[in-house]
Amino acid sequence: MISKNEVGVVILNYKDNPNTISVVNRLVAFIPAENIVVVDNNSGDFDSAAIKSIRPQINIILNELNSGFGAGNNRGISLLISKGLKYIWLLNNDTEPSEHVLNDMLDQMDADNLGAVGCKLINPSGDLQAYGGGRVNLYTGFVWHNKNPKAKSIDYLIAASALVRSEVFEKVGLFDERFFMYWEDTDLFIRIKREGYSLGFSKEAALVHYESASTGRYSEKFFNLFYASAKLFFSKHARFPHSAFLGLKLLFFLRRTKDFLLGLKNRLIVREYKNE
Repeated sequence: MISKNEVGVVILNYKDNPNTISVVNRLVAFIPAENIVVVDNNSGDFDSAAIKSIRPQINIILNELNSGFGAGNNRGISLLISKGLKYIWLLNNDTEPSEHVLNDMLDQMDADNLGAVGCKLINPSGDLQAYGGGRVNLYTGFVWHNKNPKAKSIDYLIAASALVRSEVFEKVGLFDERFFMYWEDTDLFIRIKREGYSLGFSKEAALVHYESASTGRYSEKFFNLFYASAKLFFSKHARFPHSAFLGLKLLFFLRRTKDFLLGLKNRLIVREYKNE
């Protein structure tokens, strides 16, 4: 049985004091404060005093530059490993963590001897985001979140909530800091699988995740970051990176077209209702 006292948590902050304070308040109810690391990526307005007022033992790292999601998390991971903690919980600040979610992940990791484990992620509305992570086709470039609770295999975990053994980081390495945002988790967990470790996910307790809170869903900023990281990812892992990248762009064009048509249909329905 894995003890929660062996778990360290990394939370990355960038210009989002309210969410970071909220997630830390939730965590201290079941995680020792000295096992929590808050990393600020040069926000300029980070409220260290508010974090320390929750528990003075909480670790705070202030980065002089915003070098991205992976680089920020790497500093927190390194600190927790140096403290001798055996398990690292990567956790976004736009989530609502609970002891139940952590217990489910620990039980799944222990039962299946996993190198890393994710959890069931849901939107604030209660709609499913993913079970753990998803799959990526390195030939077509298609990527999709796993919606099947009985899936036998996944290629990556979503780093909004992923529990990783410290020994895995020590063998495989940390996040590739060339990824500023997006795809760094897919890259990391593909590397982890290639070293022979298994990935899995817990199916019961659900973690609320306010997805794309920092960039906005399908915003111009989102796509600029997403596609820049996708090019790097496929250059590292795909046999035909250019073809895979074009396939990914096609996939997202089709998804955006579908969203547009559904939105248009809903607006027409509303207009017809008002005209009755």
